[in-house]
Amino acid sequence: MTNKHDHEGHDHAGHDHAGHDHAHDHAHDSVPHTAVKPRQKNTTGIAAEGDTVSVHYTGTLENGETFDSSEGRDPIEFVLGAHMVIKGFEEAITGMKKGEKKSVKIAPKEAYGDQNPELRQEVPREALGDIKPEVGMMLALNHPMAPQPIPVKIAAVSDATVTIDMNHPLAGETLNFNLELVDLK
Repeated sequence: MTNKHDHEGHDHAGHDHAGHDHAHDHAHDSVPHTAVKPRQKNTTGIAAEGDTVSVHYTGTLENGETFDSSEGRDPIEFVLGAHMVIKGFEEAITGMKKGEKKSVKIAPKEAYGDQNPELRQEVPREALGDIKPEVGMMLALNHPMAPQPIPVKIAAVSDATVTIDMNHPLAGETLNFNLELVDLK
């Protein structure tokens, strides 16, 4: 879904202003491109690319643990095809009818990808300052190239080093979702 909720870590696609096909309009080359074209009001009641959808969801791991849910909150709203949520979630909503409920299983490649061993790094314990590191502890890593701190998990601790894991916490996980298409426009 959304990174953390996956609506927090969206791939922000630029809006296609006024519905122009910028691939053939070189005068507007500085305008961001997106494959999603604005749609007229959806009259079919079936979710399709370009629709703004509102969805209630509960996401669980294979072991049954809930990792995210809209229960007790407003449904999430996003534009189908704008890459605002993970690919498998978007594909599951496409073709649903307003009011429809369904359950889907999303493989890692359609969610947050597989674990990347290159995103695990050993650092000296003293780099953590006064923090007493424990396996599973989450930290915020400041990086000069990142606009905000990067969440990292401590994967291993030794007397001299700490191994930090910068993979998304749901990387390598198969995700299960119960979905309800609340509205579409």
